[in-house]
Amino acid sequence: MRQQQYLMFFLHFFPMPIPNSHTKKNKSNISKASCESWSVVGGIRNQYQRNGDAKTYYENNGEAYTNPHFSRLREVLPGTLFDDIVVPKILVPSINAKKKTKNKGTNEDDEHFVEETTTCFHVLDFCCGSGEFSNILLRWSKDVRQIAFAITAADPYTREAFKKQKEFANVECKPWSFKSVCEGCLEELGDEDFAYDIVAISYAIHLLQPSLEHLFYNALAKRCRYLVIVSPTKNKGLIEKNKETSFGFKEIAYETKLKVHLRVFESLRLHAVGLR
Repeated sequence: MRQQQYLMFFLHFFPMPIPNSHTKKNKSNISKASCESWSVVGGIRNQYQRNGDAKTYYENNGEAYTNPHFSRLREVLPGTLFDDIVVPKILVPSINAKKKTKNKGTNEDDEHFVEETTTCFHVLDFCCGSGEFSNILLRWSKDVRQIAFAITAADPYTREAFKKQKEFANVECKPWSFKSVCEGCLEELGDEDFAYDIVAISYAIHLLQPSLEHLFYNALAKRCRYLVIVSPTKNKGLIEKNKETSFGFKEIAYETKLKVHLRVFESLRLHAVGLR
């Protein structure tokens, strides 16, 4: 009897929340999203272990590879990366710089004044998988005026998976790896003035060996103006503040949404913003 009275007293002053279907649903969704993210990350690592290492996994499965995070990337990249970061941090400054260069010595009344021109940005989708990043970028760019993207892809293991996508029928996919860049594959492009406007590395930076970091980033910084890294984790292998000068890049933006981490770096080796 005394225990029952004590329980009633406790519930009077500390009422228990009554769960409803909406509360249960939200809690379930949050838990599910969190578990999904970790299960995918853990799942791919388990696949690496079963195949011996990451290299062997991609050698065995590259032709049929698809990024398990694709649906999440489609939700995050258009708004959080492209609209909020790429447009104000990369596209607008670059377009303005191009117009200023072309219009030098002219005025708005001059018949040669550049007003409505399309700017083409050269993008290297590095470690391209089956083209998830490029697919989302091209779909997003259809609604953007005065901007076009010329895409080149690169992946030594998933080239066939990339080529199978109809939208990339005319897109070149090179067999470049992290090691290839360190060994100078970008220098073989021929034109010393050529540089990619954007190099994107999506869900692959964890495969860069620490011993190659310095060589890789510096080689990239000489041939790309901006580096975009998309990762499911904060990833300690990314360029740290105290390494920016020696690695050739400085971080200009960082955002995270739905456990997708987005980092954008600007090259310290290419000071000119002018485009082709």
